[in-house]
Amino acid sequence: MANGRDDFFSFFGGFLFGAVVGGILGLLFAPKPGEETRKDIKESAEKLYERSKEVYGEQRERAQEAMETGKEAVTQKSEELKSRLSETAAKLRERVQPQTPEAEKEDTPKK
Repeated sequence: MANGRDDFFSFFGGFLFGAVVGGILGLLFAPKPGEETRKDIKESAEKLYERSKEVYGEQRERAQEAMETGKEAVTQKSEELKSRLSETAAKLRERVQPQTPEAEKEDTPKK
C-alpha cells in the first residue's frame, strides 16, 4: 500500500511541477501588459487550485475504496481461519478424548 502512496505523491509532485513550469514559461513568452499578466496568473492559480482539489478528492476516494476492499479481504480470511481452526480443534479433541465409555475401558491399563 505504501508503494501506491509513493506513486500518488510522485504523480502529484510531477503534476504540480509541470503546471508551475508551464505557467512560468507561458508568462515569460507572452507579450502582454502587466495588468493582463497578473489577471492571467490569478486565473491560472485558481485553475491549478481547483484541479489539485479534484485530484486530491479522486485519490482520497481511491484510497478509501482500497481500504474497504482490504478490510473485507482481511475479515473474510479471518473468518476462514477461525473456521479451519475450529475444525482442527474438534478433530484433535476427538482423537485425544474417547467418545464412548467402552473406549475408556479399553484404554485403561488392567491390573
